[in-house]
Amino acid sequence: MAADPASTIAQSELLQAADRALQGRRLIEAEALLGRLPSDIAIEDEPIAALLRAELLLLQGDYSAEALRLLAAIPAESPLACRVATARASTYLQLEAPDRASRILDPLERECGAQSVYWRVRGQAELTSGRADRARQSLQSAVAIAPADVEIRNDLAVALIESDDAAGAAELLANILKVAPGRVDVALNLDHAKGMMGVMPVRGRADDDALWSRRLEAAGGGAQRSGRAALAEALYAQALVARPRYDTDLWRQYAKVSQRHD
Repeated sequence: MAADPASTIAQSELLQAADRALQGRRLIEAEALLGRLPSDIAIEDEPIAALLRAELLLLQGDYSAEALRLLAAIPAESPLACRVATARASTYLQLEAPDRASRILDPLERECGAQSVYWRVRGQAELTSGRADRARQSLQSAVAIAPADVEIRNDLAVALIESDDAAGAAELLANILKVAPGRVDVALNLDHAKGMMGVMPVRGRADDDALWSRRLEAAGGGAQRSGRAALAEALYAQALVARPRYDTDLWRQYAKVSQRHD
C-alpha cells in the first residue's frame, strides 16, 4: 500500500524537529517528538529515525548497548554514514574505549572532515587518551567550522588546560561566558585555568555556598596542577568551609596538598 503523502510530510517534519531539538540539547522535547513516530518504522526507509533515537540515548547516558544496536542496523551506504560513525565513536567514549573510537574516526578524515561534530568527537577521544596536543588540533578544526558552538569551544578550552596553556584557556572561557553567562561548567573551567595562573576566584552575587565551594575547589585543582601548593591548600580549605555538607573527595584533595606543602 502506498504511503499517505500527508503522513509522509508529517513524519519528515517530526524528524526535522526532533533533529533540531537534539542539536539544541532539548532532550525532553526530542524524546516527545520521536515518540510520535510509528513504532514499526523501517530503518531502511527512515535511517534518520534510528540515528536520532541512538543519539538521544547517548545524550541521556547509560544506553550504549541499545544505541550501538540501532546504529548497526543503519545501512553502510546511507548518506548519514559520517554521522553514524561519529555516533558510534561517541558510544565507545561512553564505554571508556577511546582508542576504539579513534580507530573508527581516524580513517574518515577525508569523508567527514567538513563536519564539526567529527572533529569534536575525535578531539574528545584524543583528550581521553591523554593526547592533549592532538586533541587541541582536532578541536581547533571543529571551532573553525562552527565558531559559535559553545560546547566545542568549551572542549577546546579543556584541551588547552590539559596542554598547560592556562592563559589561552582562560581567554577562551571568558569569551564563552560573555555569550553564555549561565554555564556553570564553563565558569568552573575558568576558575581552574585561573588557579593554574595563581589567580583566586571572586565570589559572584548569585553564588550560593555550594557553587562558591565548587568554584574554590576548581581553582584549587588548577593551583595544584601548576605546583602552587600553598595556594591550593588555601583554596581547598576555603572550599571545605563553604561546602554545605561533608565531602570525602574534597577532604582527600585537601589532605593530599596540605601534606605535600608540609
